[in-house]
Amino acid sequence: MAAAGLFATAPALTQLLDARAGTAGTLTLRCVVTVVAAVVFGRPRRGELRQLLAPGLAITVGYYGATTIGYAIAPASVASLSLAAEPLVLSALLPLRAQPRRAVPVAVLAGSSMVLGSGASMHLANRDAVGIGVVALGAFAFVIGARALPRPGGALDAVRIAARAQALGAVALLLVLVLVRHAAVTSNPLSWLAMAGLVAGSSLVGIGLFTVATHGAPLIAAASLALTQPLASLLATLVLHDPFPPAVVVGSALGAAAVLLAVWPTNPR
Repeated sequence: MAAAGLFATAPALTQLLDARAGTAGTLTLRCVVTVVAAVVFGRPRRGELRQLLAPGLAITVGYYGATTIGYAIAPASVASLSLAAEPLVLSALLPLRAQPRRAVPVAVLAGSSMVLGSGASMHLANRDAVGIGVVALGAFAFVIGARALPRPGGALDAVRIAARAQALGAVALLLVLVLVRHAAVTSNPLSWLAMAGLVAGSSLVGIGLFTVATHGAPLIAAASLALTQPLASLLATLVLHDPFPPAVVVGSALGAAAVLLAVWPTNPR
């Protein structure tokens, strides 16, 4: 649940950085700050880089790349509902025998939340549907990358693994930005500060906690990400004055219901 709370800050912060530094500038900022964060944890273990390369590319290039572009196209209050694809994908990756009875209704609620988010785009500009689709693709990449991370020994180890994996992806993404001449470094200190908070909270601690949770209770961890929708939508509306149409209100409520259903104890004791 703590991971979901940290993830909820990402859509609004990313959209805010997009507005201040541009999409390319935001991605460049993320790459630089992520590499610096990984350096803090010291040298990687022997053979660790090979394990972390593919997950790092999926998370940094696939997830962060897609969501940064998506939130620059569509309002974060609406596009964040596409993150409901995460519990759907993660539940689909689990064996049927590992799925409790509540897995189906949780998936239905999460899917309904995502569908309502897509429906809300019909009342906005046509390009918003593209942004919503791009964010959904990023959510798919995130689940694949996060599940591929090595099993951590604890919360601190999970953050260290997340930092090094994302640093590898950040190096690759930064090289691409440089090669296509889209790398842009801003001198605005507020943008650097906001990105530092985004990387430290959502990217490192959030993904670290998510990795720990998915190895211990996959369904609950997956469904907890649905909490991101109402929090992210409300934050984007309050801070950025994004639209908050009725479909987003209902979709956010369904996302919250998916969380409650997933974590509700089956044994009162």
